[in-house]
Amino acid sequence: MKPQLLQVAISPNRSFSLRRDTIPNINNRWHCHKEVELVWFHRGSGTQFIGDSIRRFKPGDVVLVGANLPHYWHFDHEEKIDSPKGSEFYSSVIHFTEDFWGTQFLQLPENKMLKNVLDKAQRGISFSEEVSQQMAQQIEVIFSTEGTYQLIALIQCLLLAQH
Repeated sequence: MKPQLLQVAISPNRSFSLRRDTIPNINNRWHCHKEVELVWFHRGSGTQFIGDSIRRFKPGDVVLVGANLPHYWHFDHEEKIDSPKGSEFYSSVIHFTEDFWGTQFLQLPENKMLKNVLDKAQRGISFSEEVSQQMAQQIEVIFSTEGTYQLIALIQCLLLAQH
């Protein structure tokens, strides 16, 4: 099955996209996009399909999906939004192109580790529980700060992915 190519909306005053999904299965179709996708699952569990990998996901998991890599997540069941957990997110999602920080940034010798993480993401990366927890903390920083601090937090989050 050919994946559907999606356009990720990025605000004109941002270089990358931040979103909180509160509805499960909102994008439960086989798709891809030119952006790298970083997802932290707050609630729900199900099956993730990333490239040729099929595996389970659960709350607390963090996944990094490379640019143009077909994927989708299917939640086992939908919780009601008005349930006691209704105010929590299903997932936090960050989209960015590999060159949003400029065409030369990843070519800098100091950024070799960062480039390696993004290269590995071309096949999709799931993380251990410990690394996922550390990345989740950084994702919260990305959502709660502005400007340069967001960029720094994103870089720190991606660097955790090398463990």
